[in-house]
Amino acid sequence: MLKKLIKQGFYEKYYFLLSTFYFLLQSPTVSADENIICNSCNYSSMQSKAFNKVKSLTDNDSMSSIYTINVISVSTGVVKSFVVTSQPKIGRFGELETLISTHAVSPPSYLVNQTHSAQRQFSVMSSRISVPIESGFESAWDVAQNSSNRSSLDQWFLDNHPITYWSRQITSTFGGSLFSPLAGTEWEFEFSDESTLVMVAATSTSSRLTFSYKEKSAQDKDGNRIPDAGLSAQGEYTFSSENSLSNFLKKLDMYGVKVTVIRSGSTGGRRKITITDRNQY
Repeated sequence: MLKKLIKQGFYEKYYFLLSTFYFLLQSPTVSADENIICNSCNYSSMQSKAFNKVKSLTDNDSMSSIYTINVISVSTGVVKSFVVTSQPKIGRFGELETLISTHAVSPPSYLVNQTHSAQRQFSVMSSRISVPIESGFESAWDVAQNSSNRSSLDQWFLDNHPITYWSRQITSTFGGSLFSPLAGTEWEFEFSDESTLVMVAATSTSSRLTFSYKEKSAQDKDGNRIPDAGLSAQGEYTFSSENSLSNFLKKLDMYGVKVTVIRSGSTGGRRKITITDRNQY
């Protein structure tokens, strides 16, 4: 029995060593460069993006691979490149594991130039979007307090702004190699009452551009946050005039936002108030 166990242990160890040498002796597969978009990324999240991309492609793969991943932010004009290596390994109990490592390299100069060109185009087209009263939207209040209006604003934007054309132009800047270059970009909309909000381009792989409302981004003309539907106003608010203050309180009442208002004077001619949620008391 002891001899049998020793023999079995020998074969397991032999198999483990043989499998390990097999993986080590393989020539890694070198894949073509791949461009991915991340308009909300900083440097560390760009590196994570590259790591996760290769992980999703090679997890539990029995072949070694080398990828060059270029992560591009059109909104900032930044491109970072990473060589990502994926290598299989036999674990302690014979299971297949994947080791992934990344290191930064200089991005290709042509890609740097393309990214800068795309960012200049984006800067031109992404300036504040004016929403005329003829659109059916008078204020950011209409969108923040009515969630059904958010898809309507998205549709108005697509119908009345050359956003689809610009997206195609930026895609062509990269020779068609970058899908959905505006994914994750933020767009500020200004209404006829000078209130504003932000819409964000979807990060889905759909060929159709869609924009969704960024939560808690709506503000009146004085920079006071307009509460989203289902939320209350709370905190200190400052207004440029008595009329602006009155209009804000009327809007709260119109949308059924119950608050307690405490006047706290004025600074430099600007009215200041403190608002608390009446439902908390």
